[in-house]
Amino acid sequence: FWQMPPRWRRGVAAYWTPLLKKKNHYLREVDTIVYSTGFKTTKYLAAIDVVGRDARRLEDAWSDGAQAYLGITTAGFPNLFMLYGPNTNQGCILYMIEQQVGYIVRQIKRMAAERIAWIDVRPDVMNAFNDDIQREIRAVDVWQAECGSDAYYRAGPSRRMVTQWPHSMDAFTEATSKTEPEVYDTGVSN
Repeated sequence: FWQMPPRWRRGVAAYWTPLLKKKNHYLREVDTIVYSTGFKTTKYLAAIDVVGRDARRLEDAWSDGAQAYLGITTAGFPNLFMLYGPNTNQGCILYMIEQQVGYIVRQIKRMAAERIAWIDVRPDVMNAFNDDIQREIRAVDVWQAECGSDAYYRAGPSRRMVTQWPHSMDAFTEATSKTEPEVYDTGVSN
């Protein structure tokens, strides 16, 4: 396995399997090229401007790293449901998304049945959930390693781990299998 040295990354002019050509015409034989355009794994919903209660922007609410309850809802942003939100990366993401969809559908059905106009996860519930997640992540040695990939997982001044789910897929399934009306503030339609 050969990884392109950092000093080369800006200097690649072209590539042909099995050769990589630098701007200075130096060729390197390779058997695989992984082409990554780069992405910001910690900047959830960064492509759109989400505004919640009291005109608060999601980007501002998440200035110290994205936080959500079950990676689905975030306090202060009523009726905002996310898929593949903060702290939902673990194992098969498609399976996790399926569990999130089921959870969201149950919330929407409850809203329709009870004539609920808006639903918003309680801040104390979301904060306690995220404090627990961060504590549990700190117990996983591999996510504490100092490495170049650290920037892909941590965000904000506190360097919160915002991408990983520290438990099993079964634990996520169990956590998302309930409707949990007690964790939400709601407003009823007239």
